[in-house]
Amino acid sequence: NCAERVYGQESVAEKFTALLVKKMQETKVGLPTDEGVEMCGLVNKDQLEKVSGMVERAVKAGATVLCGGKKNAKFSAGYHFEPTVLTNVKQTDEIIQQEVFGPVLPIMTFKTFDEAMALSNDCEFGLASSIFTTNANTVAKAMTSFKF
Repeated sequence: NCAERVYGQESVAEKFTALLVKKMQETKVGLPTDEGVEMCGLVNKDQLEKVSGMVERAVKAGATVLCGGKKNAKFSAGYHFEPTVLTNVKQTDEIIQQEVFGPVLPIMTFKTFDEAMALSNDCEFGLASSIFTTNANTVAKAMTSFKF
C-alpha cells in the first residue's frame, strides 16, 4: 500500500506522528540493488520536480516539515527525495487533494469517525484506503463508508 495522506485521530495523533517520523528517518534509502534498501529514487527528473514542487507549495501554504522535505543530498545521481512527513496541512491543499507518488505523507487530524470518513472521501483520487483500529465494528463501518 502506498499511502498518500494520513488522517489520525486527535487522541493518538501526537504519539502516532512521532513514531511515524522516527520510522521515516530510519528508512534505508538507496539503490534498489543495495542490501536492505527500503526506498529508492523516483522514476525521473520530472517526478522529482513534481514532488519537490508539491512539498514547497504545501510549506508556502502553512505546512510544517517534520522530516525530509527536500532532494536527498546523499546521492549525487538519481532522483532521490527524502522520506517526508508534513503536518499543519489543510483538506483543500494540493498535497492532500492530489496524488504525490513520492515519499511524502501529509498528516491531518480528526475527532470523530464521521469526520474521518468525510475527509477521506473528499478527494478526486482514491487509489487505496486503509484503516487501523482495534475495533472490528469500526472497520466494518469504514468498509461501507469509503466512496472509492
